Order: sequence, then C-alpha cells, then structure tokens
Amino acid sequence: MAAQARCAFLAVLWLCYSVQCVTSWHLKSDCPCSDPSLCDSVTAPPRKEIFAFSYEAIHWAKYDWSKITTIAMTGEYLPEIMCHAHSVGARAVVKGIFPAANLSNAEDRTAWITQQVARTHSLYLDGINFDIEYALEEKDAHYLVALVNETTTAFHKANPHWQVTFDTFPYPGCPAGRCYDYTSLASSCDFIVLMEYNMGGLGPIAKSNDPMKLVKVAVESFIVDGIPADKLVLAVPWYGYSWTCTHILQDNICSVLNDATRYGGVMTYLYFSQITDLLKNSTTGRLYNETFQSPFFNYKDEGTGKIRQVWYDDAFSLSLRYQYAKSQNLRGVGMWNADCLDYSGDDEGTRLTKEMWDAIDRFKA
Repeated sequence: MAAQARCAFLAVLWLCYSVQCVTSWHLKSDCPCSDPSLCDSVTAPPRKEIFAFSYEAIHWAKYDWSKITTIAMTGEYLPEIMCHAHSVGARAVVKGIFPAANLSNAEDRTAWITQQVARTHSLYLDGINFDIEYALEEKDAHYLVALVNETTTAFHKANPHWQVTFDTFPYPGCPAGRCYDYTSLASSCDFIVLMEYNMGGLGPIAKSNDPMKLVKVAVESFIVDGIPADKLVLAVPWYGYSWTCTHILQDNICSVLNDATRYGGVMTYLYFSQITDLLKNSTTGRLYNETFQSPFFNYKDEGTGKIRQVWYDDAFSLSLRYQYAKSQNLRGVGMWNADCLDYSGDDEGTRLTKEMWDAIDRFKA
C-alpha cells in the first residue's frame, strides 16, 4: 500500500508540473530571500501603477520604494531586488524580447512562452515586460498580438496574479516602421507602457525630449484609437540630451547639424545626475521653454570650446506630466530610468533626487 500511495503521489505531482501549478513548498526550497515568504507572488489587485525601470541595478536600494508598484529589471536580474520589492508589496518583472523572424511560427512562440513561464517561476518574479522595438509591417502585426495574447493567457493560467505588460513607441500608427496594432496589444495584456521620450528627433534646432504638447497628442491618440485610459501608463524621461550648437540664435535657439548622427557629436545622452552637475557651470543658468514646458541651459564644452545646449526634465516639468496623467485617469506613470538620479549622498544631489521622486505624488494625490 505504501508503494501504491507513493506512486499516486508522484502521479499527482507530475500532473501538477504539466499544468505549471508548481507547489509552493517546491518553489521556496531555493528561495534567495532571508524570509521565504518574500518569494511569494505579489497578489495586489489592479491598482494605480508607478512603473520603475531599473537598468544598472546599482542604486536600487536607494530608490524611493514607497512610490513603486512595479520594478522592471531591464538589465541584470538581481534576486535582492525581487526580495526587497516583495517586502514592500511591489511586483518585480524582467524584460521579454522575442525575435521578429520567429513571430509567425506558432511552435516557436509556444516554446518561448513555456521558457518564460518557467523562468518567472524559478526566479520568483511577478510577470514579464515586453520590450519589443523592431520594425514590423502592418500585415504581420497580428503575429505580435498573438504572441502577447498567448503569453498573457499562459502567465495568468500559471498564476492569476502575474502581470504582462508591453512597452510602446510614443505614438500609435507606424512610427519608425513599427506598424503595431496597439489597440489589440492593450487588450491582450494587463496594460501598456507609453515610452513618451526621444520625441525631439534630430535638428535643425535643439529641443525637448518630451514636448508637453506632443505628449498630450500621443496619449489622446491612443485613447481615441479605443484603448481605455486605465490600460495606459505614461513613462517619462529621467535623462536628457546635450546638443552641439553651430549657432545660438535669438531667444537662445540652438541651431544644430541636421544629419543622421543621433549620439555623439550632435546629441549626447545624459543622466539627470550628470545634467545637474553641468548646470552648476552653465553660461545661462536654468531656462524654461513654455512651448515645450521643459527646462534647458547652455554651457561651454571645455574640450571643443563649442557651446552646447542641454534639454531635460526636472521635478517641476515632470510634475506637469504627472498631473496630466492624473487628469486623464491613466493607469499610472513611470520613468526611464530610476538609476539616472544622484544617489552618491551629496547634499545637493540628495535634495534633487528627493524632489524627483516626490514629484510622482502629483499623480498619486
């Protein structure tokens, strides 16, 4: 009888594995957290989201975790981040990328999804964040929808509390050759994250990374296309760009070379912490453009002797975007990325970092 009972138990266990309902005692056997309960999935129901992208996984312990509901690890996975996120009731997810060439292959999609479910279980995560930014013809858009829909179905079957999200280009339609069916994608996942940055493009003048008018047009275009506001999370930049000016025109307009060089000579990507250091030695001090509703300043490049102009966002300009997201009753707000601030402990840097995190309260209030 004992042997029969053992065989019956093993049969049930194998069946459980086959439908991906791994038992909690098995999952927690190698839990990396000091408290095994921290390996439990976050079970919070749908809520207002503060979606933080973590890229470098260096400063995570200094984030303002009282604000965060989801932490998306886009670089290295660290179990410490997962454990801490769970300790404050925040979901921890990682990036999901599927090769464009395999989208039309249903078997490849199924195999990949099975791997992602297993990875999410094994790492004690709470879901997956699709970061797919490749060009796609309109005739193939339904394959991407199928991938996201199949992933969401599998994830919710494995754990109804898991979360599947999708990052979008700032605009609907076919920007940069990305002809995605965003309305169907939004229906196929828990919510989509609007990457409302890199909107300034190249020349002929330096400009804001996220002009407020364009942000509004973008958000409202998604809504007009039939995506409910509670499916939209507005992600803003915690970085900016430094532009090399060929001439400084009237009203501090910086004329730049209108060529195909995105980074380097024409545009240089800068973290907010780097920007605030440059601002200390600027030739203009902080200026503000009412049209773009973004700050900027000029400084002299000591290496080349040329004038450069920096466009960025600070707590004031971001608070306007957070307030707008609230006024539209969006699902949430987020940022690329949480590591851009000054976590060095410097008094001024600490003050500015606190202001950046506190600005999020304009959405939550």
